[in-house]
Amino acid sequence: MKKKSKQKTVWLLLLILVVLLIVFFAMKSINEKKVEEEKQKQAEETVQIYKADGLKEISYEDSEGKTMEFQKEGGEWKYKDDTTIPLSESVMSSMENAFINITAVKEIGEPDDLADYGLEKPAYKLLLTAEDGKSDLLLIGSAAGDNYYLMHEDDEKVYTVSAELLSQLAWDLENIVQKENFVSVTEQNFVKQVVTKADGTETIFDAADEAQKDAVTAVSGGYSGFYFTACADYHVTEKTLADYGLDEKSRIKVVLTYKETNEDGDSEEKELTFYVGSKDSTGTYYYVQLDGSQMVNTVTVSNVETALGL
Repeated sequence: MKKKSKQKTVWLLLLILVVLLIVFFAMKSINEKKVEEEKQKQAEETVQIYKADGLKEISYEDSEGKTMEFQKEGGEWKYKDDTTIPLSESVMSSMENAFINITAVKEIGEPDDLADYGLEKPAYKLLLTAEDGKSDLLLIGSAAGDNYYLMHEDDEKVYTVSAELLSQLAWDLENIVQKENFVSVTEQNFVKQVVTKADGTETIFDAADEAQKDAVTAVSGGYSGFYFTACADYHVTEKTLADYGLDEKSRIKVVLTYKETNEDGDSEEKELTFYVGSKDSTGTYYYVQLDGSQMVNTVTVSNVETALGL
């Protein structure tokens, strides 16, 4: 009797488990259906202002006539005024992604006079050219709370869009350019440095020379805080190098050898050549240029003079 009772209990538990599983999967299916229906409802309610698979040109202008123009070449975004200036891939990708799918927060069914929305004289004009060559000009007016009024140039409809869209309008190259970084050098990975002044005077700092231990400690200490504070010129030329004291007859040449750990965990020696020019007008920074670069950056006077042993 006990054996039969146990069997009945097992079967009862199995039956309860099956019922619970059926209920679980049924509820899961219902919830998934509700989520899908909610997504569908939101999609149907979304007002699409602009949509494209990708862009090949982006340009915008403010009310004072300042413009920024970008074009895509070989899959890379370029600054139209100077295509040699490298742009940040992540920044430009974020900008493109924001502009290829513009939706409205609200559509104004029967708009009043355009001046009421700041659209008679727009604050911004945004021209987007899709990969298929089709161009659309969007006019952006005044603020509407946390949003902004927007319309197509060739349409009478007025919308409001999130202010986040305007945050993609970068007006300073400082926020778009792919910045240069100086290498990381400390006393532990410093190997050697050759400093050649404009008059040809050469000074060598060698970590392998025990007699230079204190001097190496000092210069490597300068490199611990040696970083580019800002870019003074994104495209210096042979004619403008002298403006920064970076022409051959004025600059200091530095050849720095240091150790770097590779992907395999092994240490290998690297060599970096850079040039130090004059101080800026405030006397706070030196102009510095990496060999082969068209950019001029600034580094604090104290770090430069310590690192070079000046």
